Amino acid sequence: MKPNFNHVIFKKIRYKDNQVILTYEDETPHGNDKYTMESFDEPAPEFKKALSGLAPHVIDICELSNESPDNISVLGVSLSDTDGITGVTITALKNLVRSNAPLVLNTPHKPYESYTKDGDDSNCLTDDQIDAVETLVEAARDYLRGKRAQGDLFSTEEAA
Repeated sequence: MKPNFNHVIFKKIRYKDNQVILTYEDETPHGNDKYTMESFDEPAPEFKKALSGLAPHVIDICELSNESPDNISVLGVSLSDTDGITGVTITALKNLVRSNAPLVLNTPHKPYESYTKDGDDSNCLTDDQIDAVETLVEAARDYLRGKRAQGDLFSTEEAA
């Protein structure tokens, strides 16, 4: 059964070594079906831009104020849902000068909003951070629909 791409719930969105990995659930009347898609089809530029757009937020969340976004490569995000509240952990790599391997960074888990009524919002994602994550989620949704670097794989329009 083909998922309803408008209703998939992403659990992980990852791009590493030219491979897109999407882990998601699709709501059905009998519960959520779980899927993992692994593809070497090059993502559309918007997908890569959405990933790199998270680099400044990794710097902010990890309190790396002296770091440049150019030294951060975002690999992906892990998403959770607790009582209808989305939470996010971002995974990135930071280039190191005196090492032959990068530093792997996982941001602390941050919810979109407090898990408790009248809770402390200072540990939540900012509106800009939420927008950046949602931009990536939409780019991943487009990837599932067939939008890739080489064009839309499932387009029904014929070339003129």
